[in-house]
Amino acid sequence: MLCLREIETTLRYFPKLRVRIAGRGADALALAKLVAASGFELILQLRGNEDVDEARRSGLTGVVELNSSSALPPIEDDAWTAFVLMFHDPDWEPALLSQALAGDAFYIGAVGSRRAQDRRRSSLVKAGHDANSVNRIKGPIGLVAAMRSASMLAVSVMAEVIDEFHRTRIRPFAQTALILLAAGASKRFDAGDKLLADLRGKPVLAHAAHVLQDQIVGTRIAVVGTDQEARANVAAMAGWNVIRNPDARNGQATSLLAGLRAAAEQPEIDYVLILLADMPLVSEQHLMALQKTMHDAAPAAMSLVDGALCPPAIVSRKAFYDLMRIEGDQGAKHVIARLPGMRSISMPTNEAIDIDTIEDLLRASELLTA
Repeated sequence: MLCLREIETTLRYFPKLRVRIAGRGADALALAKLVAASGFELILQLRGNEDVDEARRSGLTGVVELNSSSALPPIEDDAWTAFVLMFHDPDWEPALLSQALAGDAFYIGAVGSRRAQDRRRSSLVKAGHDANSVNRIKGPIGLVAAMRSASMLAVSVMAEVIDEFHRTRIRPFAQTALILLAAGASKRFDAGDKLLADLRGKPVLAHAAHVLQDQIVGTRIAVVGTDQEARANVAAMAGWNVIRNPDARNGQATSLLAGLRAAAEQPEIDYVLILLADMPLVSEQHLMALQKTMHDAAPAAMSLVDGALCPPAIVSRKAFYDLMRIEGDQGAKHVIARLPGMRSISMPTNEAIDIDTIEDLLRASELLTA
């Protein structure tokens, strides 16, 4: 993504889907042919000379012969790559899956029954892999279970890969509610309303409200106080659904609860991403990293700056009711931090600046200029 701040334009480039297949036999070849016919980038790692010869006779490119599980061809899957293991071989599975787990593939899947998947995951954990990381491996694979023919299995697996590609890469926030907390009292700011203070030509709130502006999201919910009309107008102009919180003076928890209730009323919402309006420098890249943890089955994730947990944070629907127990001015940190399996994602210190004082505002302006 290229952001041109001076003309407020964002250019977004989506790389082509790449599928890396490791396997042998008819199943691997059928999937590879479907990938190639679909116009996607293919890396095909095969065991056995016969399969390699057949792949090349079929006109497939990107064919790599696997010779030794202890010396795999070097490769690093990026976030636009799906890795599919298309054979059963206990001598090769640990090495290939370990290699995939070390990369950023948006999809890692392995053919086989549920019992086979449990065995693989258990083996990888015993070998030292983190259990949360191992949960990235999908299986049984395919949108339709128990496909027997190679061609039908290929279609089923390819459909699942494409579904995951659009869900996690093209539209990662489609089932996410963004909740922007903008009802604070600005008690420490000596020059009026800090969220309306000018930051490089527009209000602080407008910078925070512009985040993920070009993404398809489930809903955008901005929470303001009943007497904060100017803030409401800024948020509404940026495309947010504005909720008035009559209890805003009783603490941030009341605003978060108002946003959570609004999000929970929408059955298509699976996650809430909690943002603070006085943090105008949080990057889209960091929010994407938080969202990615949700597809690894994490219940929640918080930002981590200099060893301390802080917003933004993302929470799955199953943890909504835990959050709804917060009170007063606590915020959500203490609840989220206690959720089993909660993740933390490092955020650059410069992105973590929050505007409480005029000095903070000047620092943020310097960072934007730089």
